[in-house]
Amino acid sequence: MVSLLTIDHITECDCATLTRVTTLHFLQRTGLMHTIQPLTIPAEVANGVKAIVNSWDIDSNISRKTLTEYIRISTHLGHAAYRHTGYDLQISLYTFCCLLFDDGMISRAAASQFVGRMASRQTQLDPLLDRWIECVLGLSTHLPSYGANAVFTATLDYVNFDLLRHADDSDSNSGEEMVWLDLKPGSTEFIEYARVKDGFAEGFVAAIWPKSDFTDVKMYIQAFLPWPPNIAYTTDPVACKQSRPASGKTLWHDLRNCGITGP
Repeated sequence: MVSLLTIDHITECDCATLTRVTTLHFLQRTGLMHTIQPLTIPAEVANGVKAIVNSWDIDSNISRKTLTEYIRISTHLGHAAYRHTGYDLQISLYTFCCLLFDDGMISRAAASQFVGRMASRQTQLDPLLDRWIECVLGLSTHLPSYGANAVFTATLDYVNFDLLRHADDSDSNSGEEMVWLDLKPGSTEFIEYARVKDGFAEGFVAAIWPKSDFTDVKMYIQAFLPWPPNIAYTTDPVACKQSRPASGKTLWHDLRNCGITGP
């Protein structure tokens, strides 16, 4: 058993250990550790995701090695969290598109016109964005109307917030995020609002409940409330370990500190 004393004695800089120990402690407290089994991705899911992505017209500037890694990560995430649904392949494809957009693999010009072109039914400037829309529509066939709309609106919310984040950086993915916030002490509530917008959490939460098994949305709708911030707080320590050394990005825990003490 991992004790709270163990967690308290982990240094702030050791984010990887903090994330691992905290997650294990949480799972042990919920009893889920007794039900977790080694993850084996079915061949039809792994091969299906790979075949579909390889059939897409993706920017040739993205290397094959990079795409393979995104495929691997997306498939693991999709199957690990949604293997109970029967549409883990579809959620893996949606995740693949989300990750590429989130990591700046889409040009700012294409991203800035995404919503307008979708609303007017025009072809996107980047073909991957057309595939992303197809993924959203494909998921909607498996979800009740509220869940399908939640995936759609979470996607639009993220894209819209991303445009604001890069408002002064229209042609560059420099990696220096949130410089426009000009944070003042006491702004933590806005930071938490922005954090939820800067992600797809509610869409991924909505995809948990397939309409074939959960016909009455009212039975689980209140479970939506805590999960978006919980997902953010779970993933942010991982970003602390992975992003800072490589890119020097401004990360969410930095912004929370600014919101408390000021820049």
